[in-house]
Amino acid sequence: FVSSELGFFRNTLGERLSPEQVDAVGPSTARILAGRANILGDETGIGKGRTLGSLAVWANKLGKSVVFITDRANLFSDFFGGDLGDLDERGRFRPMILNSGEPIVDKNSPLDPPPILISASKPADIDRIIDQNSSLADLGVNLVFATYSQLNGAESEKATWLKNQLSNALLIVDESHVAAGADSNISSQIESMAQLAW
Repeated sequence: FVSSELGFFRNTLGERLSPEQVDAVGPSTARILAGRANILGDETGIGKGRTLGSLAVWANKLGKSVVFITDRANLFSDFFGGDLGDLDERGRFRPMILNSGEPIVDKNSPLDPPPILISASKPADIDRIIDQNSSLADLGVNLVFATYSQLNGAESEKATWLKNQLSNALLIVDESHVAAGADSNISSQIESMAQLAW
């Protein structure tokens, strides 16, 4: 099932994912296909990043965009530069960073500092995109990175723009404990986004 859904041949699947990761991808894809949310609660060291990367690849192969929200901007590099790089699947994505000032670097590079894979977004560019309510298709983007801090505020323009992109997108909420709390703006934004996402 997982090999078929991801489009990985059996040898490729075994090279890219551990058995535990394959076991996580299977029920995750099944739940998403059934219109249900999924929580990946593996402990540290099991490889949640590659599992999430595999789900992003799967969504991309189905023609969906991916919105990746996490706690800190340096985690964009862990996901794109590390996990998607480990899966040898970075080339299928055209990312945009909703945070300004944080590039994505190649976490797999032996160079110090590591090379920049995606330049940091400029505030003026982000403002223009939001003001014009540009779609991901208009921008030629199929992967958006943002931190929870970008969604704070009941009237967050960035959150509103992201919500407008979600009908055809897989929403990945990394470090989701940060969004917990019934009375927080971030929690309300994430709850609303989860309802709108594919």
